[in-house]
Amino acid sequence: MTPLEEFEALDRIFNVIKNYRQQREGNLDPLNNDLVKAYLANHLLSQDLQLWLRLEAQENLSEFLRHAETNWNVKQLLRQFKRDAHGLIDSWHQSHSLN
Repeated sequence: MTPLEEFEALDRIFNVIKNYRQQREGNLDPLNNDLVKAYLANHLLSQDLQLWLRLEAQENLSEFLRHAETNWNVKQLLRQFKRDAHGLIDSWHQSHSLN
């Protein structure tokens, strides 16, 4: 998925979430993620759902790593990985820019 396609997919995802909230206006249970996931699975295009699940998994991993008690060496490796990944993302954006 290109960044533009991901942006368009996020717009569709946000619209589905907005519709869900409007339908459940008085009955929202913010702690019941299963209802939200089921609604998204039924109302999103397959590629949009895959993007949503990937973003959710990244958020869950990030949250886990923020709160995990890891030793110093693992934290150093994670920081290095993040720096390297950020550099790769920057390179990709530069190579695909419309200059």
